[in-house]
Parts: sequence; structure tokens; C-alpha cells
Amino acid sequence: MPKPIVVSVHGIRTHAPWQKVLGTVLARHDLVHVSYDYRYFNTFRFLWPPARARQVKAFCDYYNDHLRPSPVKKGRSPGPPPSLVAHSFGTYIMGHAMLKHRSIRFDKMIVCGSILPTDFDWATLFQRGQVNEVRHEYGYMDRPVRVAGWVVRGAGASGAKGFDFSAAAFTQVPYAYHAHSDYFAGPHIEAEWMPFLLRKPVELSVVAGRDVNEPEVFERYLDASRGIDLQCYGHLPELEQADVPRGRSREWIGMEPDIYTFLVDARQGVKGYLNAMPLTDEAFEGVRSGRLTDRDILPGHLSPFRTDDSVKLYLMSIAIAPDARRIGEGLHQPAMQQLMFGLTDKLVNYHTSAGIRVEEIVAAGWTPEGQLLARYLGMKEVGKDMLGHPVYSLRLADAAPNRRMFAGLRKLVELYRSAGRA
Repeated sequence: MPKPIVVSVHGIRTHAPWQKVLGTVLARHDLVHVSYDYRYFNTFRFLWPPARARQVKAFCDYYNDHLRPSPVKKGRSPGPPPSLVAHSFGTYIMGHAMLKHRSIRFDKMIVCGSILPTDFDWATLFQRGQVNEVRHEYGYMDRPVRVAGWVVRGAGASGAKGFDFSAAAFTQVPYAYHAHSDYFAGPHIEAEWMPFLLRKPVELSVVAGRDVNEPEVFERYLDASRGIDLQCYGHLPELEQADVPRGRSREWIGMEPDIYTFLVDARQGVKGYLNAMPLTDEAFEGVRSGRLTDRDILPGHLSPFRTDDSVKLYLMSIAIAPDARRIGEGLHQPAMQQLMFGLTDKLVNYHTSAGIRVEEIVAAGWTPEGQLLARYLGMKEVGKDMLGHPVYSLRLADAAPNRRMFAGLRKLVELYRSAGRA
């Protein structure tokens, strides 16, 4: 199995001696260091938009030629993508390259001295599965990044203020006395960066139901999802009363296959799933009022995604296999985050490509974790179902985007608001 790769990208007006320090530490831990060196880049070139654009394109070409994981071969995993350490203008190159080309992916990213704007669109990168985990280090004494946003379009002061973003796999670490290049001492790299870089790579990918074209594969995914249900919810005494009859899921996907979002390990199969069903107004109101349980939902209750249509979603269930979870992280699991970002990415694409808009989302909280997740998504309790579980609702038309809202939903709400003003 190939050794994990860590790519480093430096800033302007430097030959980046810190990359040699990083390489020495990485070698001690048996990691391969790739030092991406675009040579000395002076201030004039940094201020000139075409020069910046050429650097973004040059890195895209380099990534696709040298760093992109090999395609999946039958019976083999392609392995995880490389990880990244980016500083200063290197963060600008990475951020803009990844937004332009969704083929650029990293397992882990360490970002420091960042000149990306504080409202940089991390949500899109997580939704598209381009990064699994991020560690952002920023210093209150970093004066150059405070200037960057004033003089360079697409830049900002995140390296001094932090990003206006939060997610389970996005860690921000402030340093009160750090200036622009105070992150590269060997002991700091060893103590702070290596535990992060040495974590087991995340090898889970999101697969939308609409992209599973082989019936036998879909059948296998559904069987695996049912097994995960039994692992996660089999201890609940009320499960038998509301358990969906075997074969019903196959009837649902005959109406609308994209109700499912799967979390898949290339070697071990399905490790989690999410079921979000677009329902007819009558069925949705039945769920919202607690009169309709999961086993009562028939194929005719689904309202398939259609161009220029409004839909109401029932977030029926979400489950992660126990062996895909991290001990000590509770609800804030990267695997859970991947599923939620996978759903919101799907909804963003439906809106931008087909004008489909979600009016309301409803869910029933069967477990303390489910109830916490509903509140984390900004949902409000509106009643009880027939088994006494709280029912939650979120009307996206009434939702106000804010920092406390799950980043994927916030992006969706902002998209809807922007379209409404157009």
C-alpha cells in the first residue's frame, strides 16, 4: 500500500525554508512530502490578477498530472487523496483551484496565515466531497492578511480573524501572539500537526441514489442499510410497531430513487445512509401531525423531484454503522457530516439545474441523538408522532441564515434567497 502523501504550498516573497522543516518531520513518521514550489513570487505579480490566475491553473495541472488518486480498478481501492499544508498565497491558490475544479481533493488540509476571505465557501468543498477534514490556524498579530482583502480581489483576513464557518470536521485554532509565519517551528509541527495528519484517512464517499444504476447494487445497498438500522435502532422497543415492511424501500425507489444518500467504503460497502423523501402535501401533513408513521408511507405518497417544482421533504432516517464512528465525538461525526453535506449538495444541484425548491423539512426524533440533530439543523418541535416521539419542522422560506445553522443548510437558504431577489 502506498505511503500517505502530504503536499505543501508556500506564500509570496519567499523560498519557503519551512518546507524543509516540514519534510524532515514528515519523514520521521513515514509520510511522503511533496513540496510544490512555484518559485519566488514578488508583490507586483501577486497584485496582478492574470499572474494569480496562472498560478491557480498551474497547480490544477500539477495536481491532475501528479497527485490525483488513480482510478478505481476492479477489486481494488484507489486509496485516499493526498493531504495538504498551505500558507498565505498558497491558501489562495488552493481555495480557488478547488472551487474551480471539483476533481481536486484532499484528505486533510492544514491552513495557516490564510489570505482567503472570512466567508470563503467551505460548504461547497465539503458538499462536493473535496476535503474530509480541515485544521485552520490563525494569529491575531498577522498584519499582512489584514491588508490582503483590501488590495486583492478574492482574498481576505481569515488568517487573523478566522472563518465564518463551522462543521464537525473543521477545526479553528487561534493564536493570540502569532504573526504571519510563526507556525513552522519543528516542535509545533510535531505536537500540533502530526496527530492530525496521522489520523486514519477517511475513505468514505457519498453516493446519491440517482447515481446507483445497477439494480443488484441498489439491492445490496438497501440490504446493508437495513442491517445498519438493526445495529443502531434494534434496541428500541417501538421499532417493531413502526418498522417498514420488507420490500417497501424497493417500491419507494421505483417512484423516486433519489430519496437515498449512501455513505460507501470502496472495500467494505455501505457504512451509512440517509433517507429524505419528497412527499405529497397530504402525506407530508400526515407525518407533520404525527398521524402517519414510516410503515404507513406508500409509493403513492411520494412526490418525485420535478423541474420547477416545490417539494416538502420528510427526513425519515439517518444511520451510521458503529464501526464508521469515532469514539468521543458524539453527534459531531465526520461521517454524519458527510451524509448531511451530501443531502444539501443534492438539493443545491436540484435548484441550480432544475429550479426545484424545498419548502419545508420535517423529521421525528426517535433517539436523543436524533432530537439533538434536529435542533442542530435549526428545526423546531411542532408536535408528537403516534409513538410519542417529538416531531420537528424547518420551513426554509422562513429560515434566516446565521452562523449557528448547519453550513450546508445555510448555503441552501442563501441560494433560495438570492434566487428570490433575482
